[in-house]
Amino acid sequence: MRLYELNNFQNTMKVKIKSLPKKHLHYLTAQQSNKHLNLTLNELKKLIRKGIRQYIQQVQPNSSIDLKNSLVKFYCVFETKKSFSLSLYNTDLNFDDPNMGIHFHLFLSCPDSYNWISFESLIHNIFESLTSIKHKKRCISKYGYFKIDVLEDDFLNYHTKQFYKNPSLGMIYSNI
Repeated sequence: MRLYELNNFQNTMKVKIKSLPKKHLHYLTAQQSNKHLNLTLNELKKLIRKGIRQYIQQVQPNSSIDLKNSLVKFYCVFETKKSFSLSLYNTDLNFDDPNMGIHFHLFLSCPDSYNWISFESLIHNIFESLTSIKHKKRCISKYGYFKIDVLEDDFLNYHTKQFYKNPSLGMIYSNI
């Protein structure tokens, strides 16, 4: 149950996620560690893209840049941890934790004609990429994925929650 109407930014997010091909739709989430050095937002974006490109390079070594960009479609939503997000709007909160807790929710898919893509291998490549920086190898504390058979509105609404008061294109990464 939603307690508010979605704004235009949130509705646009939902439309774009729903535009991903449904047959091969997968969901990946990663939480950064509270105990180890974290990746920056720009590093996360760069390393997600690197993991996707490396996978495509492995399975289609002679593919063009355009093909590499069209084989896997994705929409990634970055969020901060709940306490940090709430501290931005509530001056009564005593927030002294410097860790923003940036994590992401990545929706991945491919066109039906590319049904040979192994999402397990692709997702493993993304994890390898995220943990490839020598001094940040232990940055990811939680990592999980699953195939989405039915894309529920409540599930999508949940992923738009932090954009209700503060729409931010910088916290979205997409190739659709």
